[in-house]
Formats: sequence, C-alpha cells, structure tokens
Amino acid sequence: MTGGPFHALPAGGEGSELLDHLMSDFLIKGVIVVIALLVLALGMVVIWKMIGKDGTRGHDR
Repeated sequence: MTGGPFHALPAGGEGSELLDHLMSDFLIKGVIVVIALLVLALGMVVIWKMIGKDGTRGHDR
C-alpha cells in the first residue's frame, strides 16, 4: 500500500523542510505569546497604579 495518510517522508527531503517550517512557526507563535504576556502585565501594573492600589493607604498619602 503506497501513499495514504501514514506514508513515511523521505529522509532529508520534504521532511526536513516541513520540520523547519513547523519549528519556525512554533518560534514565531512563542514570541507572540511572550510579547502578549508582557503587554498584559504592563497593562495590569498601569491599571493597578491608576486606581491607587500601590500599597499605601488612603490616609497615609
């Protein structure tokens, strides 16, 4: 049985290109997630400071 969904990729041919593409896709998505988390953390800090929850009490200011 040749072809089909479970055929082996040739060594060093299309398989390595596919692996390179998948790795670069994974890295790009990882960088996007890290940047999004940094932006989220920065936004949370800014909001926290704006509402006055910086650790000081209201009458201590």
